[in-house]
Amino acid sequence: MIKDIWQLDENLKIRKEHIDEYEVISIDIFDTLLFRTVKKPNDVFHLVGLEALEKGLLRKGITPLQFKHLREMAQRKVKSEKLKTNHEYTIDDVYRTFHSNICDLNEVKAIEIEKEKECTYINHSIYSFLRYLKQQRKKIVLLSDMYLNKNQIQSILEFHNFDFTLIDEIIVSCDMNFSKATGTLYEYLLTKYEVRPSKVLHIGDNFISDYKNALIKGINSIYYDINAIEHNNGLAFENIYLQNNLPELESFRKLVGNLTCNLSKKDKFYFNLGSTIIGPFLTIFIEWVMDVLEEEDIESIYPIMSEGKFFQKLLKNSMRFRNYAINIDLLYLSRQSTFLATLTNLDESTVDNLIDSRKKFTVKSVIELLELKIDLNDTMEKIYELKIGDLEKSEVNNLKMFLLNDNTNSLVIKNINRKKKLLQKLLMDTLSGDKIATLDFGYRGTTASNIEKIMKETDSNSKYTHILAMVTKNIKFNLFSGTRYLSFISDENEEDQYIKKFFEHCQIIESIINNNVLSTIDYKVVGNKIEPIFEEKYDSDENINNKEIIQQGILFFQTIFLEFFGNNKDFKKKIYNKPHELIEVINRLFYLPTTKEAKELGKLVFKNGYFELNKHKFIPEDSLKQFNNAEYILKKNNLKDDLYWIHGAVTLKDSKLLLKQHLSQEQYLTSNYSKTLRILENLLDENIQTVSIYGAGESGRLVMRFLEMFNIKIDFFIDSNTSIQGHYINKIKVVPLDSALEKGSTNIVIGSFAFINEIEETIIENANQKNIIVNIYKFA
Repeated sequence: MIKDIWQLDENLKIRKEHIDEYEVISIDIFDTLLFRTVKKPNDVFHLVGLEALEKGLLRKGITPLQFKHLREMAQRKVKSEKLKTNHEYTIDDVYRTFHSNICDLNEVKAIEIEKEKECTYINHSIYSFLRYLKQQRKKIVLLSDMYLNKNQIQSILEFHNFDFTLIDEIIVSCDMNFSKATGTLYEYLLTKYEVRPSKVLHIGDNFISDYKNALIKGINSIYYDINAIEHNNGLAFENIYLQNNLPELESFRKLVGNLTCNLSKKDKFYFNLGSTIIGPFLTIFIEWVMDVLEEEDIESIYPIMSEGKFFQKLLKNSMRFRNYAINIDLLYLSRQSTFLATLTNLDESTVDNLIDSRKKFTVKSVIELLELKIDLNDTMEKIYELKIGDLEKSEVNNLKMFLLNDNTNSLVIKNINRKKKLLQKLLMDTLSGDKIATLDFGYRGTTASNIEKIMKETDSNSKYTHILAMVTKNIKFNLFSGTRYLSFISDENEEDQYIKKFFEHCQIIESIINNNVLSTIDYKVVGNKIEPIFEEKYDSDENINNKEIIQQGILFFQTIFLEFFGNNKDFKKKIYNKPHELIEVINRLFYLPTTKEAKELGKLVFKNGYFELNKHKFIPEDSLKQFNNAEYILKKNNLKDDLYWIHGAVTLKDSKLLLKQHLSQEQYLTSNYSKTLRILENLLDENIQTVSIYGAGESGRLVMRFLEMFNIKIDFFIDSNTSIQGHYINKIKVVPLDSALEKGSTNIVIGSFAFINEIEETIIENANQKNIIVNIYKFA
């Protein structure tokens, strides 16, 4: 457990000594103290409809989605009616609005309250802050605008084992007939506690109700906005690329992305890449692995190198949390180090398979794979450095003749026997127990299959379970031989493109997970032990350090996840059933990267296949310079040898092309995203690098996030609301229009979808009075 986690929270940047200034701290409940596992609050209504239908509580003919719409209509209606009389409304008022023949009202209402329990969880950042405030003897009030009353909200908090000794009171709008939206609930708070506004601090997620309205009443306020992740715009791209993907973890991932106060600006990018993008898949995978180990009563698990080193760290973290322990030992194997030992001889069929499978690699790599250390004839020297796929037919035949001649064959047989004996001893010395599991990233299960082949010739009676993160359809060949695999995710259906998309770019993730843990290429005898021989270091110190920070982010995500959800088996199983959505989070990185992601990850280095000495950057600068047109790179399918990461290269050439193509799909054409993109295109086309945004509301903040993705600096938010002028939103000061113009801000984006013409006229009128020429950009 991380103590005082609130001090890492970017949204709670308040010095401890400043807390002494306040007597009362009020905290919003929903989306501040309690987070949701649905994307939008109203999505709960659909879940209510599903359960009501299952229990026969809905009138025949009404679907769960129709119920959701009816529930929304009822709420809008009662809210409108109550506003006319300045009254707040309750959930009872909402259900009284329903026609009696729609559903069993009381039963369905009870289901909704239960679903609110199931679809929320405590934000431990705020929770740890409450503990600190209690230690400082502050009065703490939970203050909510909500149609659920105090008792109902209390039941939700009880469901989550909330410690009520931390707070003094729960005050809810529907009980008091006051609200934060009107400001009257703040007045009630001040009166109840007989405190001056300057002695109260309020924290909440609603910009108007929790931030602006508190300021209007003279109360200091903190806008708790987990959407404002300055250093990881990848999450914003993800919302465009995937929309409603993995809603259960959306708020949680955003929160984790904000827990970076202890990091430098440079490190935050790499840390968040690990914590918010790669961390979710690996964390859930390891939790699934742990469940498998317990269910299968596994005695020992052996993560296979090189990924195994990092998997070992993740496993140990999870075991500590579960208070569960089995033997974990690293298995120094690789496809390269086990290849020879799985052969019986070097016949014509083996040679054909070897050549066909390595067409992208050099003849030299095949010679080294077979560990042949012999003089080459002139014919072989001529083709030694060439790729097999580039050889003429006659040259391929010459290669086959060389490999199949008696001298070569006898040397290979000796190498096979030597390697087999080494590996058999290594495995017999390392693997212990009757029920053993190996752990690997997977794909085809080649290394696991090689273990089975090698161990068949020993007297071992161990039963092996090979646990893989993911497998492709090619696993069937190994399954047919009787090898037992358990995989977290597989591409069982032809239409499933998730694993295929991931597999095409898997070396990026493997490079991060492996980092400076080098692959095993051979073995040596030291005394009575077999020790691995590793490949040479092939990455720079800078890359190794950056990947270490990414790994720290992954481990941090796991730690926080376990603290939040580690004991919630139902929640974890729900995520286990969405492995494709976890993979898609990473695939977004591959196919719609931000400029920062493409630039930084493009520097990483990988080896071009095992036993290939060539190393490459994922986006080599020299190769990128050869292409002037981003669309050309995207259309060509034969550039993989020059540019491993095609979409990353495209992004570096034209930062908006992939986003533009994605938003050109029919479902996006009228969306706010698409409209904002058109403003962005105009700014980029005109090379505008600095702007101010008129409007500090939700639309203005959407514009802000888009512009920040493309490194357009925002001087000010311009807003006519005097209560927020002088305050900051994401470190951007809110100022009146006159002030922005006087300070030289002449490129103004209207961040509003309403009253656009009126705002434009106001800007022009004020600018003309000051003889200032302004450039205005607005939604079309």
